[in-house]
Amino acid sequence: MPARPPCGATVRFTPNWCATWGGDPSEAKSIIAKRSTTLAIWCEDVEARMAKGGDIDIGEFTTATNALRRLLADIGLERKARDITPTLEQYLRENHGEAA
Repeated sequence: MPARPPCGATVRFTPNWCATWGGDPSEAKSIIAKRSTTLAIWCEDVEARMAKGGDIDIGEFTTATNALRRLLADIGLERKARDITPTLEQYLRENHGEAA
């Protein structure tokens, strides 16, 4: 894969993906998210070149998109809601100024 994503692009995008999981991801999920982000940026770069009429290596592109799909499947493609339900003590403090 000859193209490189812009410096810092992976760092900028990965936190957004991690937030999708609704909490603090494991180190393994964070690593997979970083690799997924790099592949996603690379694929978008290739798609942009193709949209401008440039040639692409379809085999390389297909391999990258399949690898991306597998990485995303490993960490979970679905969005998960973060539990923000307050504890009874938090609810009472916020709504009634009381501590339990």
